[in-house]
Amino acid sequence: FSKSDYHYITILDTNQIHERKFKHISPIERYRYGKASLNDCLIELVDSKEPGYIYESRAVHVHWDNGRECCLVTSIPQNIFDASEVVKAYFDRWPFCEKQYAMMKAAVCFYQVVGYGKKYISDESMIYRIKKHQTDLQQLRHELKIPLLQITANEQKLPMLFEKERQLKEKSRVKYGKRIQLSRNQEALKTCQQDIRKIQRDILKIEEPFKKKFATLRKKSKEFARIQGKQNVYHVDVELDQLLTSFRLTFANLLAFLAKEILDDMLVEMNTLIQSILFLPGAIEQLPDSRKVYINKNEKDPKFMKKLSRGLVKLNALKIRHQSGAIYEFALV
Repeated sequence: FSKSDYHYITILDTNQIHERKFKHISPIERYRYGKASLNDCLIELVDSKEPGYIYESRAVHVHWDNGRECCLVTSIPQNIFDASEVVKAYFDRWPFCEKQYAMMKAAVCFYQVVGYGKKYISDESMIYRIKKHQTDLQQLRHELKIPLLQITANEQKLPMLFEKERQLKEKSRVKYGKRIQLSRNQEALKTCQQDIRKIQRDILKIEEPFKKKFATLRKKSKEFARIQGKQNVYHVDVELDQLLTSFRLTFANLLAFLAKEILDDMLVEMNTLIQSILFLPGAIEQLPDSRKVYINKNEKDPKFMKKLSRGLVKLNALKIRHQSGAIYEFALV
């Protein structure tokens, strides 16, 4: 990337986010374009194919108000984009990727349940699962009371060592993948990291006799956190939903027919078709044997109006009938 003429913004996998990788952490600031808190910092990442080679880059650690987090890594310097602009720039790309496809389907609501006649009700099975997980976790913590106390005592030593490690890293610089620092600081960093690894090994030794129970505890804790707040669900009137879905499918087929047969196989998105034709104002004149539909031209789009005019001639040739027997006649005015 260093030889590229372009800057990059990418997102880290959640398993790559760890406080030990961050340094030169700026004070927390609020995200100007959403509900989140941001930390501007530097991040050190070790090459997975070449152990010992360190990459150093700017990072923005995002803490969303809903409890989630993510980390964006970028080559854009702070004097060009601050933290909020980096986050916005990354997520603004979505309309040109995932959101573009979603918008194409939005016209007929294929991507979501319509939700007519929905009710917010208690989910008894989920309530039972939450209570069972709660009971199981209490039982496991009781059985692992002594090793958990020993682990907590060891874990309390880690934050101080993590902070010391971060400060020592900030006194160094990374060049060609190697850390450059004073020999005194290098020895101190090495000793600090050895102390961290020793505590982590001690924790693993404590867990070893209860390995299966600790694995179960972690699994159940993760699942318990995931199902929080899911005690209630929406109950939807399925029959009504199916009717609305059927209507939307029919509507989509009509739009496809309009684009292919009436508008000479025109390549157009559904949203564009709706806005360019179906949203045009007009008037209807009811006669004994016909229903005349007068559509007002959009003077700002003469090219499309010319194509629509030819299409309406084809549509009139189909002699579409109303349920009363009257024939529809379409015209641009």
